[in-house]
Amino acid sequence: MRKAITLLVIAVVAFSFLPVSYACWMGRWHVEAKPVSCHPECGVIFTGVYAFDNEGKEDVAQIDAWVEDSGGKIVTAMTNAYPDYQGYVAFTVKNVGRVPVKITDVTIDNPNLGEVPVCITERSLEWGLLPPGGWLSKRVGLLMYGVTEEAAMNATYTFTITIHAEQWCGR
Repeated sequence: MRKAITLLVIAVVAFSFLPVSYACWMGRWHVEAKPVSCHPECGVIFTGVYAFDNEGKEDVAQIDAWVEDSGGKIVTAMTNAYPDYQGYVAFTVKNVGRVPVKITDVTIDNPNLGEVPVCITERSLEWGLLPPGGWLSKRVGLLMYGVTEEAAMNATYTFTITIHAEQWCGR
């Protein structure tokens, strides 16, 4: 009889954690105020992109951007860049996972730092919580600064923009 009661108590305690675990997994239980690492049910992709620049009538440099890697990154190409040339990339992000996510950062991978350094001049990290199936539109400003002598005239340089997100199980 004692073994049966002990097993019953253990079973009740063990099963009492199931609703909390499931609610946290689905993003409906607020137990901590920070993101946790993404799992397979978590995913954010770029679904649209548009590139433009600060040039008026004189169109010396060009910028173009497109989504690659099944929506995982934006590839950006700048042609005939010069110092202080500014390009902008506007994009739409969608949560394709089953849990809410928090966008934590947007980064640039530039393999041509010796020729055309690029930095992000504006970015909004006030992303808010992105629910499953939710989307938002933002833009980043890109500044070509210190174009060096190694940069070829009329050359096209490419780099990628990646978005970083984490599962959100908090407030």
